[in-house]
Amino acid sequence: MSSNRQGFVQTSFAYLVYFLLPLNLSAALYQVDQVSQPSGFVSQSEAIEGGTSKNSVTPDLLTNGYAFGYWEINGVRQAGDDNRSLVQVSTTISANTTFKAFYFSESADSDNDGIKDWYEYRMFGSLNLGPTDNPDGDGYSNKEESELGQDPLVVDEVQWGGISGRLSDGFVYADTSMVLATIKSDPAGFVTESSNYVESNSTVTTGSLNGATNGYNFAYWSVNGERQAAVTGVSASKVSLDVNATTNIVAHYVPSSQDSDGDGVADWYELYNFGDLNETGSDDPDGDGYTIAEELALGQESTVADEVVWGGVSGRLSDGFVYADTSMVLATIKSDPAGFVTESINYVESNSTVTTSSLNGATNGYNFAYWSVNGERQAAVTGVSASKVSLDVNATTSIVAHYIPSSQDSDGDGVADWYELYNFGDLNETGSDDPDGDGYTIAEELALGQESTIGDSVEWGGVSGRLSDGILYFQQQNRPPSNLELNSTIVYLNKDANQTIGTFTPTDPDDPNLMRTFQYRLLNQSGGEDNQKYNLLGNQLRASQTFTVEGNHSILVRVTDDENASFDKNFTIRAINPLRDDDGDGLGFEAELIAGTNPNNPDTDGDGASDGSEVSANKDPLDPNAYPNRPPRDLNATAVLAFSENQPVGTVIVEFNATDPDGHAITYRFVSGENNN
Repeated sequence: MSSNRQGFVQTSFAYLVYFLLPLNLSAALYQVDQVSQPSGFVSQSEAIEGGTSKNSVTPDLLTNGYAFGYWEINGVRQAGDDNRSLVQVSTTISANTTFKAFYFSESADSDNDGIKDWYEYRMFGSLNLGPTDNPDGDGYSNKEESELGQDPLVVDEVQWGGISGRLSDGFVYADTSMVLATIKSDPAGFVTESSNYVESNSTVTTGSLNGATNGYNFAYWSVNGERQAAVTGVSASKVSLDVNATTNIVAHYVPSSQDSDGDGVADWYELYNFGDLNETGSDDPDGDGYTIAEELALGQESTVADEVVWGGVSGRLSDGFVYADTSMVLATIKSDPAGFVTESINYVESNSTVTTSSLNGATNGYNFAYWSVNGERQAAVTGVSASKVSLDVNATTSIVAHYIPSSQDSDGDGVADWYELYNFGDLNETGSDDPDGDGYTIAEELALGQESTIGDSVEWGGVSGRLSDGILYFQQQNRPPSNLELNSTIVYLNKDANQTIGTFTPTDPDDPNLMRTFQYRLLNQSGGEDNQKYNLLGNQLRASQTFTVEGNHSILVRVTDDENASFDKNFTIRAINPLRDDDGDGLGFEAELIAGTNPNNPDTDGDGASDGSEVSANKDPLDPNAYPNRPPRDLNATAVLAFSENQPVGTVIVEFNATDPDGHAITYRFVSGENNN
């Protein structure tokens, strides 16, 4: 045994020891669920002590044809001061809590205002604003801002001449030497899906998984379809590998009760331990005299031999374990205030490298100011706060991310505290100082979005710019369109050739606002058997002939972006007689489509009047309170129709009463005939 390690190594059996630890009986635990609508995009459940500040996960903004709209916490939408949806939210836990992320189909526009639903919900929280509204008052409507890729909540200013531009923190184009690494789960939702371009030969590491979650059990990780296992054959709980090509890392989960081969052993257990379903409950792969079924029932490992000796102390063989290695050191990563980073407290090998995440900007009303290591601020060579920390630790180390309220100005110098601490590390500067000596004060640099520690050079005329040591551009790897939609798939019989059927709209992950040029063509191959019956005019599908027989036609369409990347999709076009009246309400199929009524329901709004009669009467067939004029009903006399002879002219004999269901005035008259005798 090593002299610097305390404890013991088990070689034949391990003792079962119970530790009595003090319990905090006053801290209540609450269930915190993170889910999505539709389900599958976010799925996380945990128990958290009351009084703890809990952050949501950071959702994927675009994934599988859906776009993130907004978060709700216990049914309340979470938004910033400008009512824009927050991408990451937090709350202090005091009861069972549900975080719900709302996603919308990228192409959905339910109010038909030309602006996608997800965009309206993310920016405004509802569909109440129209395409002509201008909430930021800059003269550009919501539709124009959406088409131009501008922000409808940020005022844009345009001046003639010069070169137009918008401030940004910086951007990186994907280097072709970079490779795509994807981490996800099957089914989706058990891990936070990520898809990133990383440097070739970079190390990609997953989280560590095991056990049951929401009725499923972790079975195994796969890398490009190959199961990852430890030397014993048991599934690896995590994956860490150097990637030098496109890599797909998948966490496979299986329903906890699933036993597809009916051998009495759950599928996940077999896949986790052996990688296949070839074993049965009566097998004994580790040869210790206990079958798989018995090991599973006892909570033992089917790949580790167990030894039982009568009397004495029961135990199980293991390779050995170590208690309290004195060569390990404690490394803590947290934030002040808590909740801005995921807190971790781990013992690591002395001289191990500990790396934090990269932080900057505003979060929930606070701004990142600086990292500290054991109380010492971490800064780059320019004096500006380092956005991340990476260091070798050989003693107890506390790494803290310091956040400051965005509006706090404790020294009243007109410059926010976080800005001073981020750039200079103290509050000694004032808004009128010019630390980089470029002639612009801190207040002016802050207002212009410039750096107070980088000299700016301005010359009249020409093109304005900022001095920098250099810039590296990376070639963008173009991705093909990911989907293609057709807004109508109905063609009518007996119409002239070249009738327009519908309009194609692509989805392109590199061009969410569809600013690029796309080409469309019909493919004469499997799935396009009826292509010869149709033609294309730009992004419109048209019929090449007059159809006389109802039926379904199959076409195959390819959409290609301006860098020649393409996506193919099959569509079924339905040829229908426009006069076909399946529900007998007097409206043909085409008329029903125009009116928005159900072609299989003669009274779509259920008001008692047929759709055809309402359309003929110029009434709304979708409004149950609007219907054609109805006749009076319930004509009654107030007395028996009998009277004595010789009554004077004008004598009232009886009174008639009738009811009009529409509330109209009623007049009474004799029907011509014997009544006049």
